[in-house]
Amino acid sequence: MNPLILVPMTLVLQAATSPVELKSRIVDASVFKSGLAMLTREVTVPAGDGEYALDTVPEALDGSFWYSSPDGLLVTDVTTSIRFTEQKLKMDAQSIGDYLAANVGHRVKFVIRVTPYPNTGPEKEETIEGTLNGVPRNVVPIKLDDGMLENINAGSIVRLDTKGLNQVMTRTIKVPELRVRFRAASDKPARLQFLSMEAGAAWIGNYLVKLDANGASQVVGKAQIGLGRLTFADTTVKALAGEPHLNESGRYDLAAGVGGLSAFLDHNQEQYLQFQPGDRDPYLLLQQYANEAAAARNAMDPNNRSQSYDYMAYGGFGGQGGGGMGGGFGGYAGPGAGAAQTDVAGRATVARALAPQANADRLESLYSYPLGKVNLKPGDRLSRVLFSQTSTYESIFRWDAEVGNDNSIVKSLLRIHNTGTVPWTGGPAFVTKVDTPLAQVDMPFTPAGKYADLDMANAQDILTKKDETEISRDAIAMPGHPKTILPRTTNEVHLTVESSRNETTKFELTLLVPGEVLDGNGGKVEKLTRKLDFLNGQARITWSFPLNAGDRREFRIQYRRLG
Repeated sequence: MNPLILVPMTLVLQAATSPVELKSRIVDASVFKSGLAMLTREVTVPAGDGEYALDTVPEALDGSFWYSSPDGLLVTDVTTSIRFTEQKLKMDAQSIGDYLAANVGHRVKFVIRVTPYPNTGPEKEETIEGTLNGVPRNVVPIKLDDGMLENINAGSIVRLDTKGLNQVMTRTIKVPELRVRFRAASDKPARLQFLSMEAGAAWIGNYLVKLDANGASQVVGKAQIGLGRLTFADTTVKALAGEPHLNESGRYDLAAGVGGLSAFLDHNQEQYLQFQPGDRDPYLLLQQYANEAAAARNAMDPNNRSQSYDYMAYGGFGGQGGGGMGGGFGGYAGPGAGAAQTDVAGRATVARALAPQANADRLESLYSYPLGKVNLKPGDRLSRVLFSQTSTYESIFRWDAEVGNDNSIVKSLLRIHNTGTVPWTGGPAFVTKVDTPLAQVDMPFTPAGKYADLDMANAQDILTKKDETEISRDAIAMPGHPKTILPRTTNEVHLTVESSRNETTKFELTLLVPGEVLDGNGGKVEKLTRKLDFLNGQARITWSFPLNAGDRREFRIQYRRLG
């Protein structure tokens, strides 16, 4: 993309002429496992000089909102603007509550049921006639012909005379409109692209490891990608292993319009996410819609039918969406605002938690897996096979012993060679042998040409024992501080491995040792860069050997440490 002169992104309150809305499409998406995606949205700007608006407002993380044109389009005055317009909502009156709400200020006549207090006699009915003096909710304010005002309990109204009454409910609400606007001039249609880092898509790698009896295996890798509120339409998608380094603020870009200026400066934008325009993850609406459907079916059951005055209290056509007797927000959230709260929590958590995760030690290297063209709607899931390769494997038993730790567990490992050209990213691996399921384990990140050790199970038929004794003790001057005397000990560690299996196995034994190794008993000694403390380093000793049926192997090592 050819870079353009970038102009400041501003948030303004205005009531200017509506710009021409351009339909955007996500043409490219690089999706991280954590729920972030680097998105490129593209619009086609018609020839001429005009003012335009995106059909969505990207929820970009701070500093990730950029634009440019691969066709050299001249773009100026990019703004994020909010304005308020009036909208009239209309619906045919159907219930008593609807008719009362549609006839405030009009003369009404209805019948109420009166229960004597205390309960000294039967209920009776009474006709009330007068002017509806205000918006009815739990009580209905009536101005009687003699000038008296009376509040009627809405739940006591049993019949309403509808002759001469308005039959349409009308409400006027204020609707906020948040848009990204820009001016552009071109002598021919040209593409304009907006780049942003947003939450709304995630992926995970899955593996099928099929073992045969001869030491060969077939490894099949697939990517599973899921969308929240985003839409992919012929979008070129890449699944990325690893995480980017991000600013620890975790806030949204000023151009995203999430809350006011003070919310941006105070890092307090999350409470405004529920009002952002755009789609929601439909999975978050499952419970809401299921409950609404159950309530509707229950209401239609003749055995359960009764007059519901909650309907009058909360509005005939959705208080949450604006209008009706309940009022409501009348804003971006619209129907399903309750479920949107969950969506907000998820998006806010992603934005807040990504920075510290990304700046920690990486468990995976950054790598891109191309998925090609993808078509998904909000909430959709996609599984796509990335590769299938033949690999070699071997079964290994390993004991990771450590001085000062009583761990005696022997692990049964499956060591698989990545003979392909791409790394295996982390994810669940389902292991089978001759079509028999063995285990589901975690695949570690494995570069091409390296080995992955899959932790299959704990071995119960290989016994281990570790003993340690002190051989000698003396005192020496502390290095660099000759007047400080430190104790120094020399210890011996005795390791025993005994097999009760019926076949020979390949065994690996490692021992993590503090201080200085004096005698490694033939093992491979590796000095670690991570020290035990400021006086002592650490080393790992490794032995690899065949462990025959009924074998007992012993190892004795000596080490010395200060303190």
